[in-house]
Amino acid sequence: MNYFNRLTDIVTVNLTSLLTSADDPGEAIDQIVTEIRTGLDGAERSVGTARRNEQKVLEELSELSHQLTVFTERARAALSAGNESEAREALERKQEVIDLVAGLEQQLQAAIATREQLETTQKALKARLAEAERRQRELREETSADTGSTANHSAAARFGALGGAAQNSPPERRSAVDAELDALRRELGNGG
Repeated sequence: MNYFNRLTDIVTVNLTSLLTSADDPGEAIDQIVTEIRTGLDGAERSVGTARRNEQKVLEELSELSHQLTVFTERARAALSAGNESEAREALERKQEVIDLVAGLEQQLQAAIATREQLETTQKALKARLAEAERRQRELREETSADTGSTANHSAAARFGALGGAAQNSPPERRSAVDAELDALRRELGNGG
């Protein structure tokens, strides 16, 4: 059974609701984690493609900027040599490049917006994956505790699992968490 048809389904899913309605929550969470990982892999490929597209447009704009300089210099040289028709032709070509640059600048803005949107979705998918993996660990711990193979997996054990997950967070997330923790300490008057 597939739980998700689109990446937005993963981002907006209520895992608790899915797991509550599942016949076998352990099997369901394993499938959900697999599907999220697959979705995240696809999102990472899409972000890479978007970055490459943005870079191609930037490179083309750079080349066209160079062409603008070349056509301006050709017009200047032709006019200095008394060849007004050649100067006019160079300036006409320059105007064509200006029109092309205007179109590419719009494409660049669209490429940037697409990349940013995909990166935001990718971050949301990573967060959803972290949540699903926490739930997966919790379910495994509960199953182990229920079968008697592990003694007393309580809230303290779950907290330990969360602490381990925090250590595996990306550096930018750890940095944001540290900054927020410092702000909360200051707010509560606990210093730093």
